[in-house]
Amino acid sequence: MEGIERAAKWEGHEKKVAAIAGYELGGQLYEASIDEAERSGLTDEERPPEVYFRCAAAYLHAGRLLTYLRMEGERRDEDLGKAVNFLKMVEKIERERAERANRPINPEIWRVRNAAGYACFLRGELAQARLNYGSVLEMNP
Repeated sequence: MEGIERAAKWEGHEKKVAAIAGYELGGQLYEASIDEAERSGLTDEERPPEVYFRCAAAYLHAGRLLTYLRMEGERRDEDLGKAVNFLKMVEKIERERAERANRPINPEIWRVRNAAGYACFLRGELAQARLNYGSVLEMNP
């Protein structure tokens, strides 16, 4: 998405506050897309998990920068919480697809757990971060 790419460029040019706003806007746009898909009647498994992952990544980047700038608080926690929730949806969709197709889950799912671990770490949820990182090591030693 163009907004996310622009936010990454702002971040690269040390315009971190603008980058945070760009990442959050990107997350909101992905979230609106997900909500529209729900309203149109698409089930979770009919929606591409990539959209959930991009949404999560946008909020994760915003939360990461808020942490970096020591702008701790409700906004940061909300962004990181959204990231974790959307990452959980990615894993849920991938698991359900694998079960229906009677095949193993996508081997790259460890990346989702890794991102969730990082978001939990940034929120100070160290026990949950440890669980996520532990499962990453089991999936991808």
